[in-house]
Amino acid sequence: MIKKTIIKSLFAGILGLVFFASGIFVNAQIPEGTEGQFSWGSEGAAVAEEAGILGMIFGGVFIGLVGIIIAVLLLPIVLICYLLLALGLFKMAKKRNIENAWIAFIPVFQVYIIGKLIEPLKLGKTEIPQISVILGAGAVAVIFLGWLPLIGQLISLAFFALLLVSLYKLYEAYSPQNAVLFTVLSIIPGLAPILVFVIRNKEPQAASETSQENPSQDQESQGEESSE
Repeated sequence: MIKKTIIKSLFAGILGLVFFASGIFVNAQIPEGTEGQFSWGSEGAAVAEEAGILGMIFGGVFIGLVGIIIAVLLLPIVLICYLLLALGLFKMAKKRNIENAWIAFIPVFQVYIIGKLIEPLKLGKTEIPQISVILGAGAVAVIFLGWLPLIGQLISLAFFALLLVSLYKLYEAYSPQNAVLFTVLSIIPGLAPILVFVIRNKEPQAASETSQENPSQDQESQGEESSE
């Protein structure tokens, strides 16, 4: 969401500068003393035309400045969120010995690592074995098709819902007591990277249960060896 805001702000800034430049160009093309010839031959209409040009110029400057200021202010926030999410997912992937953990540092495709951490995704009796591939393909679909009216909105909504479910499963594995709360907070732009970074050093529930079982087995085997 924040990335889209920055892109829109930069687009508004560029559009504003284009309006500004075009306004100056149009105003420069009107010879002095001939303004009335460009407007129904009326002095009032000529004044209105000049006022419209000035409005376009100052409006373009205002839109451009506001867009650029918003983009500049949000850029550091986006970089911080990117680093938190990348470092968090990379650390979790390395601890799980997931191949190509460096993908966590590739924007957009970070969702692939999220999928790898929760595979297979179980929804009731349904099991999705390749959720990492589905999330990666969904992210690409949103980039290239998300701008389409209706279809793009449906694709974006479906991807967001699937990503939210995937995040819930991730939180459920690493912080079961906070899974619901963290999922709700993840709806707020910029909070999901912070939450992922917070749980990066925790052991997943399945792994912790396995680690708790192994020591008892080891102790039994050691006891048997010592008795022999």
